Amino acid sequence: MSATATSGRRPLTEQGVISCDSDVVGGTPVFKRTRVPATTLFDYLLLGGSLDDFYDEFPTVTPEHVRGALQSARDHVGQSMFPSRCE
Repeated sequence: MSATATSGRRPLTEQGVISCDSDVVGGTPVFKRTRVPATTLFDYLLLGGSLDDFYDEFPTVTPEHVRGALQSARDHVGQSMFPSRCE
C-alpha cells in the first residue's frame, strides 16, 4: 500500500501510537493507553507469532497501534543513514 492509499487519513507516527511516561511501566515506551511495551510487537513477530495471536494476547493494542509502529520502523530504516543497497 502506498502513501497515497492512505490519503485523507491522519498519518500514523510513533508519536501518535506510542507514549513514554515515567509512571507507566517505568518509562518504557508503550502503545498509547496501554501498558504493553512497543518492543513486544517486534519480539512477538520475530519469534514467529501472528498478528491475530498478538491481538488476542494483547487486546488493548489496536491495529492502528501496530500500523503506526510498523510505519515508524519503516521510516527509520528508509533514512539515508543506511548504506545504499545498490552499491
